[in-house]
Amino acid sequence: MRNNVVRFPTRAWKRAANRRGKRSVSCIVTDRFLRFEEKVQPTEEGTAVIMHVMTDGNGAERKLTTLIITLEQLHGVLQQYG
Repeated sequence: MRNNVVRFPTRAWKRAANRRGKRSVSCIVTDRFLRFEEKVQPTEEGTAVIMHVMTDGNGAERKLTTLIITLEQLHGVLQQYG
């Protein structure tokens, strides 16, 4: 008989990524991460999305800066990686 065991992430960076939420992207080697705003805004340049560059060194989250990019720019860069 097989037990239905829920396994928790064992790596610290994966636990941190889970704690930061589904609209964040974590660096796998530092305490930095990107946190994306929930809403986007149509502009002349494209669909603008706001992202905050964050750090949580010493367990306290702190915003370093805010970037506003377009989804079209982001998609274009990601497509380069196949």
